[in-house]
Amino acid sequence: MKKYFGIFLIISAFALGSELQISFTGNNRGLLTPCGCNIPSGGWPRISTALSEMPPSTLHIGAGNHFFHHTPMPKEDQIFEQKKAALQAELFAELKFDVINAGQFDLCYGLNVLRSLQSRHSLPIISANILDNEGNLAFPPFRVIHFQGLDIMFVGICSLSDGFNFHIKDPLLTLKELYRDGIFEDADMVILLADAPAVILSEFVKDYDGIDLIVCAKEHAFTGLPVHYKGTALTQLGSQGKYLGNLLIHFDDKISEWKDISPYKHSIETAENALISRSDQKKKFQKQLKRNKKIIKSEIRHNSRYYHWEMLLLDSSVKDDPVIKKRVEEFTGDQ
Repeated sequence: MKKYFGIFLIISAFALGSELQISFTGNNRGLLTPCGCNIPSGGWPRISTALSEMPPSTLHIGAGNHFFHHTPMPKEDQIFEQKKAALQAELFAELKFDVINAGQFDLCYGLNVLRSLQSRHSLPIISANILDNEGNLAFPPFRVIHFQGLDIMFVGICSLSDGFNFHIKDPLLTLKELYRDGIFEDADMVILLADAPAVILSEFVKDYDGIDLIVCAKEHAFTGLPVHYKGTALTQLGSQGKYLGNLLIHFDDKISEWKDISPYKHSIETAENALISRSDQKKKFQKQLKRNKKIIKSEIRHNSRYYHWEMLLLDSSVKDDPVIKKRVEEFTGDQ
């Protein structure tokens, strides 16, 4: 986790203004513990630790697909699956998540179950295109968070066929309507939380502006650095909750477009790592480091609003929160 605080140090050294950190989880699909991967990663005990080490003002965002792994199957313990979802809802509330997008794997047991979790734990669930049986929006389509004069809008979408007691409005049609209604103009930064394939979203933002950042929690791919389409950056959180996305934004009272300085920060980290591992070429990498710092300093000087995106792998270097780990072990041990 120390590398996150390095982000603050290098940016704060070059600029004045306000800073806000935003964390993103997503696509863990019901996993409470680390994945069974070559490098076991993820799990709520590590998410809790990572969030606890961030600045107190950090916004905690769920990008979607958290509560379930699949639709109910015959002869499986469906009560256990719903209890597991309830435990996650408790953790969302206790860790004070500010926004949670509803995705396909949050609706596996139907809309009523998800609404029950929402009401029981006062969860800030959003979705711009999930409808109930009467055709009404099941959740607020977006949430605007105000921070030191900055308005950040989080919009949620879901890509899925109609299901048990809910209907899904076409996500691209939904976004087009929000664009035409001028909704995106009501905020300084618009972040789309998307349970949707990156390819269809990339096509959308080529023709429609107004969305500054897309955080996808649908596919297995993950992006170390944001991919840009005109004025929109797109990121993917990967699968099984292995990664925590982190966005650091810097702003002042000037109105300007957002600048992504992630590539410049990445080049500095690359040069610093090379200095450690390639001591035989020390002068070469010192020059690269000096040049890269000069570039990022210039970018910061000429852009009053900018941001940096980074992915944290929740491997064993992130220690388990012992309290959350005990609760998870007690819960799974009873089954």
